[in-house]
Formats: sequence, structure tokens, C-alpha cells
Amino acid sequence: MSEGRLGSAVRAALPYMGVTIVTLVVLDLVLIATGLFPPVGRYGHADVGWVASPPSDSVLSYQCYDQPTRSSVTIQRNERGYRTDLSEVELARPNDWFELAVTGDSHTDQCMTNEEMHFGVMAGELTAAGVENAVFSFGAGRYSPLQEYLAVVQGVRDFESDALVINLYTGNDFYDILRVDDRPHLVESVDGYEIAPPVWYTFDDPTKVKRSRIAHAVGQVSDQVGVGTTWTRLRYLRAAARDQGGGVGSVVGYLSDIRRATQSDAGYAAAFAAQILNQQLFFWHFPGTRQESVDRIAYLLSMIREEHPGILLVMSPIPSYQLAGEQPVDQMFLDVLESLPFTYEEGAQLEGELYAELRGVAESNGWLFVDNLETLRGYDRSERLYNDFDYHVTRTAMELIGRTQAESILEYLEGRGER
Repeated sequence: MSEGRLGSAVRAALPYMGVTIVTLVVLDLVLIATGLFPPVGRYGHADVGWVASPPSDSVLSYQCYDQPTRSSVTIQRNERGYRTDLSEVELARPNDWFELAVTGDSHTDQCMTNEEMHFGVMAGELTAAGVENAVFSFGAGRYSPLQEYLAVVQGVRDFESDALVINLYTGNDFYDILRVDDRPHLVESVDGYEIAPPVWYTFDDPTKVKRSRIAHAVGQVSDQVGVGTTWTRLRYLRAAARDQGGGVGSVVGYLSDIRRATQSDAGYAAAFAAQILNQQLFFWHFPGTRQESVDRIAYLLSMIREEHPGILLVMSPIPSYQLAGEQPVDQMFLDVLESLPFTYEEGAQLEGELYAELRGVAESNGWLFVDNLETLRGYDRSERLYNDFDYHVTRTAMELIGRTQAESILEYLEGRGER
């Protein structure tokens, strides 16, 4: 079509486009005025980004389906969504027990009974040792360490908890502390860092109520095809590359490797990318972000210590399948690694260095450090410690971690003469 014909076609279409736009605007205004077909937003949580379970009116039992074991499990949550069978009133009531708040990511919120989870095992071991206690836990998949803290801090204050246990997952939490998507995050400030609000793109901004039906419909289509999320992700990666003196090549290389890492024979195909490789690939392609991550973790632990000077703070890191070194290594993991720019040993070394750095910053800020890595590596391997569906810790590993936590806490209490 010639340029003249194209111009004529556009001019001919303009009146129809104008009529269509005006009609849609009028229709939208009528729907808003009458209250018909209100938009149903997927609103995020202003304080933590999202929650694993919303508040309720009482302690409730929930059914979940555990994919690795193909079984249904019943768990209890109280009014705040905390995993415990104790109500808010019971937790807030003056008592003589040792109260612990526990938090973490998906490794602290698996489809297992509360008693089978590491915090339940820990509570049982403390009770057996004569330490009357109460434990409440709240974790969620994809949480960053900052979100993990913010998810329970109000409970710590309201219930005057004696201890806070953070189960930082070293397989991806160093990467998650850098993320801004749908989550509160740390940004540089004059005094070091400060907490900034989430950048909303998977969830809707909870401070803005949707009114326009047409805009909502357009947004729904955009979400379905992934335009909004892709654009936000590219902006974030481009900023990371720019800060590291890199360019488009770094972004393309990272995205290409992530695509390869998500292709596996695991029950959840993206398990290795989500649980282990995304963090390693991000630090590989944007190397300066690794130190920034450690700096943010150090600031967070220091901030928590300043906000809670009188309680026991426990850093209980959970290592990944790769760092724990479970043998023999699953072939499907080795197959994925063959297409990536580093070896199994190099990836394990990177996470091991991060684990050691975490220990250093935790102990320097007055945290009790629980060495779950030593415990898991010392296991005789008769049963799997990580499932082969999504590579989360199994009930066997949960028991080992819970016992190790209890042993460390009991040793601390004995040292202070509190047993």
C-alpha cells in the first residue's frame, strides 16, 4: 500500500476510532455510576506484599495438598494467620513460658502439620528438656528476609516474645533481598538503608481502589500476555546491569540462562531455577550485586537487633539441596547444569561463601547462629533430605533442623542460667 493510500485509510478510520473511544468512556462512566460489574482487584498487602493466609475470626484448621507425598494435610492457624493452635488472647496473656516467633520463606510454610515442621520439632524438643514454651510461625513462598521479619514483627511486639527465629534460605534469599517486585525492599539512604514500599506489578496497589471497568479489562489482558511483568522485570535487570557497568548483553545472557535453568525433569520444572540457580545466575551476570546483597542482609540484622535489644535473636539458615551436598546428586540437576556457565562445585562454593558471610554478620550483630548445614551434611543419607519434586526440605530434614535449633537455644539458656 502506498503512503498516500495508507494516509487516506487512517483518516477514514479516525471518525470510527473516535466514536469507539467516546462510547467506551461513556459506558465506563455509566458502569461506575451504577456500580455494575465492579472490578475485582488482586490487591497486595501494604506491609509485606502478600500473605500466605489472611486474618480470620478464630483459630482455624486448613487442608493443603502435599505434592511430593500426594497426601492431604491439616494445619492450624490463629486469627492472624500464624501457624499455631494458640489464639491471640492466649499468646498475649501474661505467662511464664518461653515464647518464640518463627519466620522464613516456603521452607517455613510447607504442607506438613505444625508438629512436623522444624518449628514444631523445636517446640517439642524444648518441652522435653523442661522448657515450657509457645511457638507461632509465619512464612510464605518467595518472601525476602525483610518480608520474613515484617510478617511477624507486630506479633513479636504485641505478644512480648522472648525470641525471634529467622530461617533464612541461603539458596535464594540473598537474591530476594534485592528484589522490588510486589514487596517492601531496602533502598540506600543517608544513614545506610531505609524501607521502601513495593513496586506493584503482579498484585494491585492496595492503596488505590479500582473504579474504571475498561482500564481493569485492559490490565487483565496485559497480565495474561505478561506485558506488564515482563516490562518491569526488564527495567529492573537493565538497572542492575547499568549499576555494574554492564549492558544489554548481561540482561540477555541472564534471561537466556534462566530459560535453560527452568527446563528440567523435576515434578516442578522450574524447581532448580527457583530454589538454587536463579540466585547463582544473577550474581554471575551482575557480580557487584552479591556484595550489595550481603550489605543489605547485614543492615537488616543490625536493624532488627536495634529494634529488639532485649530478646534472643536466632539466625537459623536453611541450605539448598546443592550446598547440603546430598549424594548421589540427582542426574536431572546435573543435566540442567550442563547448559549453564558454571559447574556444580562452583555453585556450591558460591552459596557456601554466602553462608559463611551470613554467619559472620549474624554473630557480629549479637545473633545466635544455628549451623543447620553441619547437621544436614552429617546425616547418614538413609532418607532424602530434599524431595525431588520442588527440592524443598523433607520431614527428615525438618526433624534434624528442629532438633539443632532446640539444642542451640537450650545451650544459650543454660549459659544464662535460665533453665
